[in-house]
Amino acid sequence: MSGKFKSTATQTAIRLIKLMQLIPRNQPGTRRRIGTQELEKRLAELGFDVSRRTLQRDLQNLMAAFPHLRNDGHQEALGWYWDEKAAEESIPAMDHSVAFSLKMMDKLLRPRLPALMKRLAPYLEAADKLLPFERKKETERIIVVPRSMPLLPVAMDEAVMDVIYQCLVDERQFRARYRRRDGEAAEYVLNAHGLVLRNEVTYLVATAWHYEDPRHYALHRFEKNGLEILDTPAHTPAGFSMAEYVDQGGFLYLRSALPLKISLLMDKNTATHLEETPLSEDQRIEADESGWVRITATVADTEQLRWWILGLGNKAEVERPEALREEIAGILTASLERYQNK
Repeated sequence: MSGKFKSTATQTAIRLIKLMQLIPRNQPGTRRRIGTQELEKRLAELGFDVSRRTLQRDLQNLMAAFPHLRNDGHQEALGWYWDEKAAEESIPAMDHSVAFSLKMMDKLLRPRLPALMKRLAPYLEAADKLLPFERKKETERIIVVPRSMPLLPVAMDEAVMDVIYQCLVDERQFRARYRRRDGEAAEYVLNAHGLVLRNEVTYLVATAWHYEDPRHYALHRFEKNGLEILDTPAHTPAGFSMAEYVDQGGFLYLRSALPLKISLLMDKNTATHLEETPLSEDQRIEADESGWVRITATVADTEQLRWWILGLGNKAEVERPEALREEIAGILTASLERYQNK
């Protein structure tokens, strides 16, 4: 929006709407506020030329009309905010398809990111009010199921997640104690770059102190005590991209940087899913005289590849590379010996 707005009734109404949108919602465990001076500056950037006295009068009138609009009572520099119970309103209003999508997102993400969904509670409540009873029942018809062995989601402290979300939004460093897999905890100063959802675990991708190499940290291993948002701006390594970090194997357990050209013999029925969800762009599936099918593909040399092959049991056989065939055969032989020696 550009240009100056004249002081007409219509423009006053528009200004009040924009003013309400500029005021942040407070969240449990946080202290989100915006001062009158900052509001005056933001309105000016939107093209509203309004005096400090007029702005203060607007805020008082809005507080009288909206009981969930609050200030912190500091007369020198009032901080304005919506409390947690304020209803969520939007212009234009939410439609049924958006409401339904929000309810489905809640079903998918609540087990993994409960603190995030708690922040979205006003939107979900608005969606509940909008959806008629028969449409609410539609959300019961869509179920999220894991493809692999179902595991319970890890327990995450909402206070930890609130701090990390805030640092991601404000691009600030934070200090925290992190418990490694061996149980030992150490203190870090971290620069948060993004979140990755991996099955039941959520990870923070971050760099520590002034280092340039990003690593990932399981959110549930951060300790609540000692968490502190710092005034220092977060440092992002030059050219860093979350998408590239993940695409280049940031969440893979690489055996080597060189890709593998694999050839597998696989039971035909077992291989059906690879026709729809191939291993790679160059995957090929051909019939074999044995009645099985031969699958060739170029894939990353990872631990995940080995876990996947082992999970296929007697429905798959590695033909090449020879080193991978021998490795899988050795693992299966050792497993068989354990069963036979009991």
